[in-house]
Amino acid sequence: LAVFSVDTAIGATVFTNEANFLGITGSVALESFETLPANPPGSFPRVSSIVSGPLTITNSTATADLALFNQTATPGHATHGANYLVWFAQTSSSSITFTFSIALSAFGANIVDFGYPTHSTPLTFSTNAGDSGVAAIAPKPADNEQFCGIIGAPFTSITFSRTTQADGIIFDELYFRTVPEPGAIALG
Repeated sequence: LAVFSVDTAIGATVFTNEANFLGITGSVALESFETLPANPPGSFPRVSSIVSGPLTITNSTATADLALFNQTATPGHATHGANYLVWFAQTSSSSITFTFSIALSAFGANIVDFGYPTHSTPLTFSTNAGDSGVAAIAPKPADNEQFCGIIGAPFTSITFSRTTQADGIIFDELYFRTVPEPGAIALG
């Protein structure tokens, strides 16, 4: 008997365990920001959007509320390699959107330091296909790591939202699986 940490959201299956998500999804692409220029923590060159291959990341107010930092994996920082994305949301930016130029059937991310110190409500997600649910819970201790993996109807964007601002959240190890091209068949 196999036991998976899986929650059902509206129209989607949500995984809270990275290994289970990767075991079910099979081959996925990984974006861990290692090929993008990053800065050491403490420097604050913030931007309003980040583009990497088929992925564009923006926040709800188009303000310079995003940064890529470089620090070897330690608690509260990168979960893979050295680079990681920080969404500060220190003012009015209540959501962050990951938009893809290709349709996806699965998406997963490590979410670090959500729920500390001021969050009391969950981080939620919604896709442009209508799937939605809880991505991370609060409150949590400092430097906590949570995982959110979603398998759902084909989508090209996923938005994470929160009601409490004034605290940075880290995203790293973004996994995604594209929808096969129509008419594509496996030969073997």
